[in-house]
Amino acid sequence: MLILFHAISKALLFLCTGEIEHTIGSRDIEDMAGLIKKAPLLTTLAALGMVSMLLPPFGVLLTKWVSMEAASENPIVIVFLVLGSALTTVYYAKWLGTILSSTMDKNAVHHKKPETYFPLSFLGLSIVATSILVFQIYDYFIRPQVEILLKAAPNVSGQAGLFASEIGEFAYAVIFVVLALAIILYLATKNMFTPRKAGYYMCGENNLERDKLMFRNGLCSYDKSNVSNIYLQNTFGESKLTTIGYAISIILIVIALAGGVL
Repeated sequence: MLILFHAISKALLFLCTGEIEHTIGSRDIEDMAGLIKKAPLLTTLAALGMVSMLLPPFGVLLTKWVSMEAASENPIVIVFLVLGSALTTVYYAKWLGTILSSTMDKNAVHHKKPETYFPLSFLGLSIVATSILVFQIYDYFIRPQVEILLKAAPNVSGQAGLFASEIGEFAYAVIFVVLALAIILYLATKNMFTPRKAGYYMCGENNLERDKLMFRNGLCSYDKSNVSNIYLQNTFGESKLTTIGYAISIILIVIALAGGVL
């Protein structure tokens, strides 16, 4: 189940990443600031993919819950699940905040590509639909296979809008209702408020004659103001890690194939 729901969400995110690169010419997260202004639908779909990886009641989190229950006798597997979830939460939170943030770029242009948005929209709807039908998917596709392999299948119930298992329960239906109400409230009020406009002040060093976002640096030359995290590109940049990443991937694939043959 985890593979199924993870595949749908990740398929959407990979396709959104490619479309974002076509839109802004970069895969760098820092270059995606203000993407919501340039490509609102694309940003919304990417945000849905990220949220579906992190929060209930979407299928990825529910199936991680079930996976932890299934691995209750193997703490090493649980540790990997917890660490993987925690680290990706930090990453997705950073990415989500960047694409939904406002930008100082006054020349944001809306990007529209209906022919590429169809598969993205289909995957987005699939995330919502499969999350709502998670128990039906389990009963019709997963439970029969588990019973064949293990002669018995664990009980995972969802009566009355509750996700219930041996390690606890929560009202997933209520969360769906709250999310729907939040979206409706946003759509109903988004045009009721006027955003406050303010200038940018950089300690009196603004180059007002040329561009309000230009400033005079320590060498008395002008630079474009920029806010970003430090990624240590010379150590951890894509160009530095690609070769070693390919080598490790090939080794792991060979080990997996050898294990299957043996």
